[in-house]
Amino acid sequence: MGVVNLTKGLLRMGDCIDHGQKGTGLGYGSARYPTLKVKGSVRMHRAVYCLHNGLRLEDIAEQVVMHTCDNARCINPEHLRLGSQRENMLDMRNKGRGVGNIRYTLEQKRLAAALVKSGLSVSAASRTCGVGRVTIINFMKEGQVNG
Repeated sequence: MGVVNLTKGLLRMGDCIDHGQKGTGLGYGSARYPTLKVKGSVRMHRAVYCLHNGLRLEDIAEQVVMHTCDNARCINPEHLRLGSQRENMLDMRNKGRGVGNIRYTLEQKRLAAALVKSGLSVSAASRTCGVGRVTIINFMKEGQVNG
């Protein structure tokens, strides 16, 4: 894994900035950030938050970096904020993103469907848009899926 150039490989998805990597199963990207003076790779949204706010990773060690856009692939500093794990779980529950209660925006589903129609695989569109594969398939079949 090399050093990430934040101007290369980034994708725009509405106001979100996609990290452009395969990402983890949940969509988070990771990379090496020599400017943060840590060994190994770091979750990109945490590193971007620190770099944008002039902080070190140690400064936010006990906190989570939350996505106001609810897109784990997003590294737009304007969409990132600090919070506790409890705040993050409450935010997730209040937005209907608890286990078995995942909701995607219509914009996410439309973009994923458009990518599939243009020739991208459902799996690749799922990773790119942060939308579940079954949701994409159902959306394309039915034309819409509830909220």
